[in-house]
Amino acid sequence: MGRLYSLMKRILKGANHDTDNSNPYLLPRNPQQEDIYLVEFPKSGVTYLGFLLGNIELLLDGKNHEQISFFNYSQYIPDVSLIRGMPIRRWSRRTFIKSHEPFTPFYIHLIYLIRHPEDVMVSYYNYMRDEGLQATFPDFVASSKYGIRAWCNHVSSWVNNSSNARRIHLMRYEDLVQDPLTYLTELYHNLGVDVPESIIKTAIERSQLERMKQSEELYRKYHPTYRMNFVGKQGKIRKEELFSQFPDTRLLIQEEAEALLKRFYPES
Repeated sequence: MGRLYSLMKRILKGANHDTDNSNPYLLPRNPQQEDIYLVEFPKSGVTYLGFLLGNIELLLDGKNHEQISFFNYSQYIPDVSLIRGMPIRRWSRRTFIKSHEPFTPFYIHLIYLIRHPEDVMVSYYNYMRDEGLQATFPDFVASSKYGIRAWCNHVSSWVNNSSNARRIHLMRYEDLVQDPLTYLTELYHNLGVDVPESIIKTAIERSQLERMKQSEELYRKYHPTYRMNFVGKQGKIRKEELFSQFPDTRLLIQEEAEALLKRFYPES
């Protein structure tokens, strides 16, 4: 497996794709063909999805007294940007690995989470402000690195790749939030797993926004430097305020993402 990983890294370094694959740490050191990657453009809701899937897997394994928290999240849902090529522990029947990477040919099984670009831009802007970014909202959205064109390129790189060998399950974040029971049940059916409804309902309860906020508050209380409000809208500039102040920026998002919006958000 180490030789396979080294070969993949060499291929990735020399790859010539339409998207940027300059990051050599796209995989754990011990990749498996059956690994399932949770892929999103940043701030599309993968933390919520990871809480749900992690809690379902714990319950399926009979670990009723364990649940996902902000402290242990990466132990159960490893992130390729954090493990940076280190081996991962496979603790359940399915291994879910988080990634923000654009298209790479080595993610064979993946769940792609898409979110409406207006909400993504607002959430990502607030996140980067907490990280110290000094930029106006219009400049952020127009940025080639963070903004709407980056979102379009990321989404297109995955949804327009038509390889029949790749298994992609696309989920809209909005659907997951509105009806998690239905969309999680269908996801697991697609994975070939019949999960009892009671387990999915318990996982949903354990992953509710308020429970996630409480987990983050506990994490913040005992972390000497963590000051973020990752969950919820506390301390963040609201979507309505930003688009009221910068209406042309909303138009830019709609114009740049027009084709993808028609395809995935025809109701908007």
